[in-house]
Amino acid sequence: MTEEDMKLAAFGGGNPDAAADGEVEEARHVTEGDEVAELVDLSDHRFPEADGTVEIAVTQVDYTVEGYGDEEYPVLHVFGRTADREQEHVRVFDFKPYFYTPVNDLDHEESDDRPLREEDFEDDRLMEERITGVETRGEREPSLDTPEADEVVTYESIRGETLVKVFGQTPRDVGQLRDRFEHYEADILFPNRLLIDKDITAGVRVPEQRDDGSIKVHHEQLEPVDLSVEPRVHTFDIEVDDRAGFPEDGEETVICMTSHDSDRDEYVVWLYDAPDATVDAPETLDDFEFWNDDTDAAIDVRVFDTEEAMHEDYLAYLDETDPDVLTGWNFDDFDAPYYVSRL
Repeated sequence: MTEEDMKLAAFGGGNPDAAADGEVEEARHVTEGDEVAELVDLSDHRFPEADGTVEIAVTQVDYTVEGYGDEEYPVLHVFGRTADREQEHVRVFDFKPYFYTPVNDLDHEESDDRPLREEDFEDDRLMEERITGVETRGEREPSLDTPEADEVVTYESIRGETLVKVFGQTPRDVGQLRDRFEHYEADILFPNRLLIDKDITAGVRVPEQRDDGSIKVHHEQLEPVDLSVEPRVHTFDIEVDDRAGFPEDGEETVICMTSHDSDRDEYVVWLYDAPDATVDAPETLDDFEFWNDDTDAAIDVRVFDTEEAMHEDYLAYLDETDPDVLTGWNFDDFDAPYYVSRL
């Protein structure tokens, strides 16, 4: 899946986590290309050597699942802009999906003379192939090479219960397996989990480890910063032939589309001049009066002989302007899903 594919996925509902009942849906699969020559090891994945750092105002966080079968793993994608408004895409590795469960809900042996260790758990539920374990000190501190690395990290709930983190192989596994446990925070969407755990409220600083255009980092390399940048907003509206009734599921022709780009402050109108049209298509809108007298935005009218050519030109414009936000009136409920169905 390309970065452009992920951006266009916003038309179809966006984040693969977002289901009406809060369950984690099937994530998307992508494959990797060749690695660059100069690499450094931080974990099972290897990362390009850093060339300084870069600060990014975060506009969106999404994720994909890479690999297949038992080798699947999630990769988070952080999108944003620098203070100079340059777009960046950061691929974040080794951040594991998880939920909390009380220690007393798990079958385990306790020792009076040492802390709880992962080997003390005897609960069959932790043997599920899509459960990858509980959090240990070694998980939190990979450089720890002592017997203490096997000690289980514990937390306390608001009710005073002792909790442990249980890791799933992918976010969807957390959604599918959580009900077998007494669980806490299992309904937090995976991209939000990253933002919460890393205390990212505006921007992030990362080492500039570039790999084929994007930046590739370990999640421990994320550092929150106070950086805000005005996003590039694409406002979008479509008009559909409704002479046969209210159009549904992309069945009827899209006859007109209009967008506004916030960076250029320009409107573009795409118009399909249908063969059975009873009115000539305008080539300009010179006499159009904006409701806001202060604006001097440009209006570009583009007329097409086929609906297909109109869509092709619009998608090329969307790729060219590369907005951070897609929005519009009734956008999620009608325009976006109808347009995707029509393509």
